Amino acid sequence: MPRSGSLPGTCGTGDEYMLTSATSGQQYYICESANTWVVQGDGSPTQTGDITLLIHDNANGLSITDHDISNFWINRKGLTITLTEIFCITDASTATVNVVRDDGTPADILTSDIICSTTGVASTGWNGSENVIADTNKLDFDFVSLTGSPVTVTLVASFTE
Repeated sequence: MPRSGSLPGTCGTGDEYMLTSATSGQQYYICESANTWVVQGDGSPTQTGDITLLIHDNANGLSITDHDISNFWINRKGLTITLTEIFCITDASTATVNVVRDDGTPADILTSDIICSTTGVASTGWNGSENVIADTNKLDFDFVSLTGSPVTVTLVASFTE
């Protein structure tokens, strides 16, 4: 593949080029029509992922006092992540929960608690910028209330880097 620090002034449809002077994620170009170079991708090398927490108590069922979990996840990625969604589902009944970011001053991530059910629920209602999790910040799980007798609650926090 041809490459240099500047794009050629002319190209034919389908030509490829690597612009070595461009930022990572913006170096690969395709000529989409005569003399029209177009960067491929969105220009930013974004990674995504999920943090999953499964809380299960088959012997006694879940209870509010026994199943709050401090530090269920610690950001050891060496970079900041941004939560993009919190999803929660139960095996039976409902559980009202929130997730807490602990950066030394714990605060709820969501503006309001979410009510998890057997069909699942997702939320993106962020409390300010509490969904931005810096390196070494921790996540805590907070049971607010339970109805019925759920045995399992699953929480999935999706993120981008």
